[in-house]
Amino acid sequence: MSKVGIIVNGRAAPDCRIPMFALAEEYIGGKEFAVNMMSTADGIECTDAWLYRKEVGEGVARYISADMMDPGEKKLEKVVTYAKQVAAAVGILYGAAHLELKASYCEEKKQYINPCMIEIGARLSGGRKTTLTQAVIEGWQPFQALIDAHCGNKVKFPLSFSPGEQHARHLFLPHRLSGRITEIRGADRFESLSTYHSHFLLAKVGDVVERTTDITSFGGFVWLAGPRQAVEDDARAVWETFSFQTEPIEKESNVGEISGVPNM
Repeated sequence: MSKVGIIVNGRAAPDCRIPMFALAEEYIGGKEFAVNMMSTADGIECTDAWLYRKEVGEGVARYISADMMDPGEKKLEKVVTYAKQVAAAVGILYGAAHLELKASYCEEKKQYINPCMIEIGARLSGGRKTTLTQAVIEGWQPFQALIDAHCGNKVKFPLSFSPGEQHARHLFLPHRLSGRITEIRGADRFESLSTYHSHFLLAKVGDVVERTTDITSFGGFVWLAGPRQAVEDDARAVWETFSFQTEPIEKESNVGEISGVPNM
């Protein structure tokens, strides 16, 4: 049931409260990015940027992955500039800033253009992207930098936040079918991947789950960091071998099964 449907029917939301109001927002087109920054007395530094990949259809929007980008790359110039301007405009004078936005790619200019804010927060990024960046960017200590920024100390930035030939990817693991989980296949292979960083499973055998339709209904996540091609290969291995096996239960619908390897 949609969030609007929950409100109309007076049903409890995932946090067990019964919503009384809904906020309708204009749909923003383009690709989705997360841009992370550190603000100090010397200015605002962009530390990392991420491009989200999604499957959209059947009334759902499922994340596939989030890929680390090079914040110094020309095609992200307008995205990064815009992110810094937003952080300054809302008064993030020291400490972390996390901006989510959308932008469209212009083939003629070879750049992402017309960035539009989704949300801004005076915080580090979630989804372990802070620790992934730390793993990829030599000399970057984000947690020490956060403390130093808030204390007014000089923040030590690396010479560059370009990942170069290194890469990081956040994989989202969906429930392909609604039902009761009977087996979790492939999770025992995660730690053998050459670029394995960490993983987390939100579901276990015996749990009753619904088919993944949005960010709140994924079954787990895998984080990879290392040489770009190795990350690509390991991500493909995860998609090809991992799955939640389920058996149907009464009154559950499996319309629109998620199948196959995502188009990366």
